[in-house]
Amino acid sequence: MAEELDMLEDAEFENQMTEMGEDQPRLLRFIATQQFTTSKVLVDHGRRIKKLEGRNNKIMGIIGGAGAVIATTFIETLNYFMRRPSG
Repeated sequence: MAEELDMLEDAEFENQMTEMGEDQPRLLRFIATQQFTTSKVLVDHGRRIKKLEGRNNKIMGIIGGAGAVIATTFIETLNYFMRRPSG
């Protein structure tokens, strides 16, 4: 489905370019619009990536903290049973 959509968009792009022919002002406007759209998409992707990285860092911090608490509890429990006097 995505490939068909890409092919359709490519064909539409080619038709627009052919339609413009040698009309320089129209061609420059078209190119500027395409570049603006592309840069907007790239900026949006950059924001999304930063947001996902922030979430990943937060999740890894929570997991690391929980792991440290569990490991400390386990070690201290083991230490308690190893050191208590047998009686």
